Amino acid sequence: MPPNDGGPAFPYAQRLPSGNIDTVHQNPGLSIRDWFAGMALQGLLAGRHTVKAMVTGITTPNRDMSQDEVSEWTYSYADAMLIARQAG
Repeated sequence: MPPNDGGPAFPYAQRLPSGNIDTVHQNPGLSIRDWFAGMALQGLLAGRHTVKAMVTGITTPNRDMSQDEVSEWTYSYADAMLIARQAG
């Protein structure tokens, strides 16, 4: 089962000159899960050594995270934010 993506983050629909919404050309945009992961990525890249230590509990000198680790971490964080969001 695919993870909960939170729905669209920035949905939009084309408005026709008549004022009606064009239901054929609606675009859901980026998912909230993708948005949260992108924000987590931005924070991670801004202070990766601090975040790496916080996430993994590493107390020895930090190593750089691989791209795969970064991707997994950001989506893991996004999933946690979606759960917290649902809990309200």
